[in-house]
Amino acid sequence: MRAYINSIHSINPYVPTEPVRVGPLTAPDPAYADVLSAGELRRTPRLVKMGLYAATHCLTDAGLSQVDAITVGSGLGSFDGFEKFETSLLEHAEETIPPTPFIQSLDNAVAGQLALRLQCYGYNMTYTHRGFSFETALLDGLLLLNEPDSAITNVLVGGLDESTSTYTNLLEQAGHVKAPAQAGPVERSTTSGVQPGEGATFLVLSANRQPGTLATVRAVRTLFNPRTDWEVTQAITDLLQQQQLSPAELDLVLVGQSGDAAADQKLRAADAFLPVTPREYFKNYCGEYHTATAFAVWLGVRRLNETAASASAPTPTTCLIINHYRDVNYSFILLDRD
Repeated sequence: MRAYINSIHSINPYVPTEPVRVGPLTAPDPAYADVLSAGELRRTPRLVKMGLYAATHCLTDAGLSQVDAITVGSGLGSFDGFEKFETSLLEHAEETIPPTPFIQSLDNAVAGQLALRLQCYGYNMTYTHRGFSFETALLDGLLLLNEPDSAITNVLVGGLDESTSTYTNLLEQAGHVKAPAQAGPVERSTTSGVQPGEGATFLVLSANRQPGTLATVRAVRTLFNPRTDWEVTQAITDLLQQQQLSPAELDLVLVGQSGDAAADQKLRAADAFLPVTPREYFKNYCGEYHTATAFAVWLGVRRLNETAASASAPTPTTCLIINHYRDVNYSFILLDRD
């Protein structure tokens, strides 16, 4: 079961010259006025704006004005919209409450707004499966494209979450945020806590290869709450065997260590299990959030399409993404430039 990524667009905190930063990693806001009217800018929550912007530019890059289906994953939905809705409840004493903040606080607000804009009356689904939210949306897109006699050829797949000050404060109270003095490369962390992050990534997944196709999604696998390191490494082994690959044939590995030493233990074992292959620890760039795997896919596609630095460091053709969210939701995505 495979499909082609014909375009991808992401709003994220990625700064290649600053792989390690202190505090929550926040994505810079683009010029939303390019895709939203003045009225929409005023009343639309930030996450919805991020999603609409990323999706619109993704479709433009693919040369499409319409898709056959939309699948979106978000662990939290619009936390900013939810805050505005609760504030409205308090200010109006639960009477004569404006409906807009409630509507835009729903997890499916982005997918719904996209369907209205594109007049896409086909399949539309939003997944809020915590650390599996984006992975489930991606799997759903693959299933739609690979159904027998399917009329669906292009699926818009997205993964997005935001980090607000209120949500960060809640994480700090729960002990999940790393102290600034302990910030550093996630792969070297020996302390607890993470650096919260955010991002919005959309891609056009297609059943058909195009001249501008960026990458192929060869396989997606998820693993829930493994008890041992062996279960994680075995999942990787099974995936590679299914794709008739050996670990030595991987050109690039993107590893989702979060920086929480205890939670990362199984992923560290999986990382050590793989051969000495070029790898990047992508949460140094984007921080930890429910749909960080969507950023990893964007980074993987970027790496697969970069110009080779030298003959001794050619452009990779095969990329494996391994990620976890709080040592519960483990996922593995295999991309290639075939």
